[in-house]
Amino acid sequence: MFDKEKFDDLCWMMTMKKNFNMASQRSLLSERDCFKLFCLFNLLSEDSYPLVMITEEVEYLLKKISTAMSQEWDGKPLEDLISQDPTVQEEGMSVWTFLEHMSTGQLLRAISAEAFSLALDEVFLEMYHNVLKRGYMWKKGHMRRNWTERWFILRSSSIAYYVSEDLKDKRGDIQLDKSCVVEVGEETCLAGL
Repeated sequence: MFDKEKFDDLCWMMTMKKNFNMASQRSLLSERDCFKLFCLFNLLSEDSYPLVMITEEVEYLLKKISTAMSQEWDGKPLEDLISQDPTVQEEGMSVWTFLEHMSTGQLLRAISAEAFSLALDEVFLEMYHNVLKRGYMWKKGHMRRNWTERWFILRSSSIAYYVSEDLKDKRGDIQLDKSCVVEVGEETCLAGL
C-alpha cells in the first residue's frame, strides 16, 4: 500500500537541504513542523509546476492553525507581506518562501513554539490523514465480554482502534458506510465492536 507520508518525507529530505536552511533562520519551528507544513503546502498548492500556493489557500491554512491554537485570526501579517511583495498575490507563494516566513513568525503569531506545534499536529492529522476525531474510549470485547480502554481514530469511512496512542498495536477496523451514525460525546463507549 502506498504511504504518502513516507513519499513526502523522501521528497522533503531530497529538496530541503538545497532550498531551505533552517540553521540560518531564527526558527520558531522544529524540522518536523517544517515537514508537516511542507506536506500541507503540497496538498493545498496549485496543480502546476513549480508548486505555488495562492494567497487564499495560505490564508485558509493559517486560519486553521490559528483556530487550533484557540487564537483569533489576524490577517495583518499576510496583508503586510502582500503589500511588500505584490508577486505573492499575483503568482502565489513557493513552499520555501512560505516556510521562511512561517519559521520567522512573519505570517502567524504563536504564543509559543509548543502551542504552534500542537496546533499544527491537529491540523496535519485532520487535513493530511483525514482524522476527524481521536482519543481513548472503552470497548466491549466481542469474544471476551470485558471492557477495555482503546485508542480510537475516526475517519470519514472507518474507525480504527489500537492498544494505545502510539499506534503500534492495531486491534481492529470498523468500516463505516452511509447508514452508520457516529455520535461523539464526552463519555462515548462502543459496545459489541
